[in-house]
Amino acid sequence: MKKSLTTFLAVALMLSASCHKDDDNISEEENHDIQTINNKPDDEEPVALSNRELLAELEGNVSDNGSFVIDQAVRAGNWADGEYYSCSYSYVSTTATGQPVWLTGRMAWPKEGEAKNIVVGCHSTITDNASCPSKTIYALSECGIASAVFASNALVVFPDYEGFGSTSDRPQAYLCQKATARQVVDGIVAAREELLKRHKGSLNSGYKTVVVGYSQGAAVAMAVQKYLEQGFDGESPKSDNIHFAGIVCGDGPYDPLATMQKYVSDDRIFMPVIAPLLVKGLCANHTLLAGQCKAEDFLYADFLNSGILGWIDDKTLTASEIQQKLCDYSIDHSLGTGEYSVESGEPVFAMYGQADLHNDSQISQNDGYIVLNYDNVNNDKYKWRTTSGSRMAPPSLMLRKELRDFIGGKSSKSDAVTNFVLALESNNLTQGWSPAHPMVVFHSVYDEVVPLVNYEKAKNAFSAAGMFHGVVYNTRMMQKHNDVAQMFYAFYLANYAYSILNSKVYALEPETTIEGMY
Repeated sequence: MKKSLTTFLAVALMLSASCHKDDDNISEEENHDIQTINNKPDDEEPVALSNRELLAELEGNVSDNGSFVIDQAVRAGNWADGEYYSCSYSYVSTTATGQPVWLTGRMAWPKEGEAKNIVVGCHSTITDNASCPSKTIYALSECGIASAVFASNALVVFPDYEGFGSTSDRPQAYLCQKATARQVVDGIVAAREELLKRHKGSLNSGYKTVVVGYSQGAAVAMAVQKYLEQGFDGESPKSDNIHFAGIVCGDGPYDPLATMQKYVSDDRIFMPVIAPLLVKGLCANHTLLAGQCKAEDFLYADFLNSGILGWIDDKTLTASEIQQKLCDYSIDHSLGTGEYSVESGEPVFAMYGQADLHNDSQISQNDGYIVLNYDNVNNDKYKWRTTSGSRMAPPSLMLRKELRDFIGGKSSKSDAVTNFVLALESNNLTQGWSPAHPMVVFHSVYDEVVPLVNYEKAKNAFSAAGMFHGVVYNTRMMQKHNDVAQMFYAFYLANYAYSILNSKVYALEPETTIEGMY
C-alpha cells in the first residue's frame, strides 16, 4: 500500500515516545551501561584566564574575517576586561536510547565576585572530538568567545552532547532534539552544583538563565526551551529550578524536514557531511529506525565509498577536513553529473566548485558550479578553480531517489523511507507548542548551509505568542554560514542575551533587519 507524506506526518509526534525501560526489564547491554556509570571521567583543575590573554592569543592567529569580527566586538564593548576560571566537568545524564551515562562539558565563572547569571552555550555542528567544549578553550571557538564575553560576571556552561567528550565512542545524537535538550538541562544543573560546592563559587540568588546557540546549537537551544516549558511527547515540563529566562539562537535548523526539502528542490548541499550525520544519528537513536535501518538504505553506494561514515566515526577530522576529502574523492574519480557506476548502476558522487572571484581577470571565466574532477581542476582552462572555494554536492548524487521523491511530496512503498521522514518531522521544533519566554531568533538571508525557511517557519509558528523577536541579517558582507557564526557570537550575542537577562527584550521589535556592512 502506498504511503503519502501528509498522512504519515499527521501522526509524527506520537511516534517518538520515550525510550526509557522499566527496571525489571533491563537487557544485558543496558545492565553493562548502568554498571559503567561509576566510571566518572577525571575532573580538570580550573585554569585562570583573562580577556587580555585571549585577545593577545588571537593576534596574528586568525583569518582576516576573524580579525574583523574581534575588532568590531572590542569596539562594541562586548569583550570588557575581566578574569575568570575555566575547566571541563562531568555529570550524569541519559543517552538518546535511555541509558544512564557520564557526559562532559566546559564551565567558566568569575575569578572574583559572584556569578550574576547563567549563560548556556549549545555548540554548533562538529565532527572531531578535539573541537568539543570540554577539549578546547581556543579563543575563536564558540566556547572561547562566549567565555570571553560573559564569564567575568556569569557562569558559562557548554555541554559536549552525547557522542563527544567522555562519550566519543558513541554515535552523536545529531538533531535528536529531545535527547540533546535533556542532556543540556542536566549539564546546567550539574555545572551550578559544581560551581557552588566543588569550586566554592557564588551565584546571585536572583540569577537568570539564558540559553544561546548557532546552527545545530540554535536548534538545541530552542529544544531546551521546549523541554523546560512544555516537555516532549506529553511529558511534564523540566524546569529544574534554573530560573529560565529565554533563548538567543542564530541560523538554526529548527525544521529538519523543511531543510531537507530545500536541499532536494535546489539539488544543492553546501555542507554534505550533514546528510550522513543526520542519517547516522537517526538510525542509531530514533525509535522508528534504531536496529531496523542503516545508512545504506538512504545513501548511494558511491557516496559511501568515499569513506564518509568512517571519517564520522573516527571523530578526528573537522567538518572542513571532511569536506576537502570529499573534494579529493570527487577529483580522483568522478566523471561529471549524470554519470553512473558500471558496478552498481547508481550515480557517481561528485563535488562542485566555483571560480575564485578574488582575481578580477578570472571573473569572466566563472561559469557557475562545475564538477570537481581531474580535468576540470588541473587543465589550463580551469587552473584558477580551487577546491578551497565555494563547494557544494547535489543531493541527487547522495540521497537515494525514493527518499528524495518522498521528501519532495511523492508517495512511497518503503517503510524505511516513510519512517525516516517521520523521524525528521518528530524533531521539528516549529510545531506543537508555544513559547512562554522570549526567543531572539537571528538568521542570515544568504545562509548557504541552513536555509532561511527555518527562520520563516519559526516566525510563523511563534509570533502570535508575543515572545518571538526576529533578527534578519541582510548584508552582503560576511554572509556565509561560518563567517556569520563568528559575527553572531562576538558582536551580536551579548546585546541580545543581556536584553533577556535584564528584562529589556520586550522593547525589541517583533522583527528587525540588519543591513549595511555588519
